[in-house]
Amino acid sequence: MTDTAAVVAQLRVLEQLTRTENRIARLRTVQARTDETRRELTDNARRAEGRLARTLHGTRGVRGALTVGELPVGGHDDLSVPDAARAVRELDAPEDGQAVLRYEERRKNRAGVLTAARTRHAEVARETVAH
Repeated sequence: MTDTAAVVAQLRVLEQLTRTENRIARLRTVQARTDETRRELTDNARRAEGRLARTLHGTRGVRGALTVGELPVGGHDDLSVPDAARAVRELDAPEDGQAVLRYEERRKNRAGVLTAARTRHAEVARETVAH
């Protein structure tokens, strides 16, 4: 199993668990006996929905399925290779570099952008681990 496949599999498990958490919170909200408990369970369900949205977005990013509008580099498709590479070098989160890398691999496949995305992803990952 490739690293990407393993990450996608883990994200799918997380997605299923979060969906279950949301369903349980919603069911328990209906069964709640006090307003305070109802509010707490509603908040739990809302937080689970937010985590689910982030998980789905992460899964799509790892798989290269984000649309150009979802990329962390605005107007990515319209940028020249030097401009896109420069923008990629300014990314701060490893998942942002990964998202651009997967998008570029599946769509434009521009060598200069791919190299910049791979390099920046590795740099940011090292910085993240070091802290």
